[in-house]
Amino acid sequence: WLIQGRGTEALQWFQQMAKVPGIRPAIETKALVGASVMWYTQGQLGHAREGLTRALTVGRDSADADVLAMAEILFGHVEQAGGNLDRSRERFTRGIQRARSISSAWGIGNALLGMAGISLATGDMNAAERALDDATLVFRDAGPWFLNLPLYIRANLALRRGKADEAIALIRESLCCSRE
Repeated sequence: WLIQGRGTEALQWFQQMAKVPGIRPAIETKALVGASVMWYTQGQLGHAREGLTRALTVGRDSADADVLAMAEILFGHVEQAGGNLDRSRERFTRGIQRARSISSAWGIGNALLGMAGISLATGDMNAAERALDDATLVFRDAGPWFLNLPLYIRANLALRRGKADEAIALIRESLCCSRE
């Protein structure tokens, strides 16, 4: 939905699904996480935070493990976007644990990217680089598209270190991954 520019429509569907009378908790959890993705991408952090809080409560005992992992990881991004770095780090840590329990390369890598972003925000460039190295290793199992994400953050890291040529080379490499 996001790629096709239909985030608003998707949000409406997710909201309608979550309000169906008698909906099973596992299905409600999926709908809430889906809605939270849409809210997050639209910058509605408060709504995303509320949706994720409810999803993790409702789905605690009934939702699929991959849905709960996604909720924790997305919650990390929401908290990071809101400037709550300590809470964000906690969510990403839980997200990594949940993603590892189901062997989700995408989930582990996504949470590690969040940790790299926190390290960048706090000025710990070495920790950011370590998290990016770990994410890159994990994303090799997820496919070339996902290798773009650490390259983008590495380009930011290179810029902060004053290495413009390195940043340009990383963006070029990212474009090659997209093409592949």
